[in-house]
Amino acid sequence: MKMAILGARGIPAHYGGFETFAEQLAVRLVERGHEVTVFCENGEGSVEEYKGVRLRHVISRELGPLTTVVYDAACLWKARSGFDVIYMLGYGSSAFCWIPRIWGT
Repeated sequence: MKMAILGARGIPAHYGGFETFAEQLAVRLVERGHEVTVFCENGEGSVEEYKGVRLRHVISRELGPLTTVVYDAACLWKARSGFDVIYMLGYGSSAFCWIPRIWGT
């Protein structure tokens, strides 16, 4: 199964709870044979894979309080097709979770 995990800054975890959860979940799913992609903020000089998990970097622009919402919406747009499951951490961008459904995800 192809899965995407969104709503965290990325892995490996260096920030907090969502990132630690995303890392643990993604690595364990890969160990069970699933294809997992974690969407990560920015990515200058970053690797494309971590412990078998694919990393997809999305540019996050500084927009004050809207930064997280815009970043999450951009991740949802980029993940709109090509995955069987999209797992969104957090709730700030819940208004945009309909985007992948249009493409059948």
